[in-house]
Amino acid sequence: MPKVTVVCHDSATRDTCPTMYRTEDGIYYIQGYVVTAPDVLAEMNIPEGEAVVRITADLVRMIAQAAAEPGLGGTGARIPAVAASEMA
Repeated sequence: MPKVTVVCHDSATRDTCPTMYRTEDGIYYIQGYVVTAPDVLAEMNIPEGEAVVRITADLVRMIAQAAAEPGLGGTGARIPAVAASEMA
């Protein structure tokens, strides 16, 4: 089983959620609270066996930054920042 390490975590929250993890073989995992709100899920087309998790805008920025890091499997390309208001 590949080793799993934390890539980034939104420390503004008071628990361990949300967090992004990476395995040695380059697979990423996102930890967040599972979305169960029917009105939100009704707006999405989620296949059987998949789940939607909620993450913060800060974690999205951290993920974009991590994706640009060559050592984390990224390309080193600069990813433009996106304002939280643009993600709504």
